[in-house]
Amino acid sequence: MEALDNFCRKLYLHILDDTPHGKKIHEKTHVKASYFALVLLVIFAFWFVFNNGGRFVIFLAGFLYPCYASYKALETPGLNDDSQWLTYWVIFSFIHVSDKVLDYFFTMIPFHNLVKLVFIVFLYHPRTQGAQLIYEKVIRPILLKYEKDIDGQLKNLHEQAKQKVNEAQPMIGKVTQAAKDEALHQAVNYVASNHSN
Repeated sequence: MEALDNFCRKLYLHILDDTPHGKKIHEKTHVKASYFALVLLVIFAFWFVFNNGGRFVIFLAGFLYPCYASYKALETPGLNDDSQWLTYWVIFSFIHVSDKVLDYFFTMIPFHNLVKLVFIVFLYHPRTQGAQLIYEKVIRPILLKYEKDIDGQLKNLHEQAKQKVNEAQPMIGKVTQAAKDEALHQAVNYVASNHSN
């Protein structure tokens, strides 16, 4: 108990033991108020880490570290690590884009943020190389199957965008010319009003 008292003292929780409510808690339960506060603090810490705070840890593990590791990979002469990180970013992007849907399912799992964190580390850890595994077993077969359809749709979208830009070109020219004319008109009026004074 002495170690627990010292720990509570370091966190300044021992102050609660001397308050009227703290004394009442101790009388009724025979447990110091500082111990109750410590338990609540631990529960809060777990809640923070595994719920809201977990998102920050997942961000650090899933984005910042891989960014730096990708930079390091690009700076090395070999291509194996480049391929590993490019694959990671493909999987990470898919997860990020579908995060709202996946988050709905993840929240049904106890300690879902911890599961997400383990999954993110699984994706890039050198021993597991989960991103490579998921790419080879899931993503690549799907993309190979629908590659021609996807390329056709992308070409269609490109042509439609090009057509819309071409259709808008005359209007853009008119608006640009009108803005230039107005700016010139304002400048002439400004100079004329300042010269007459």
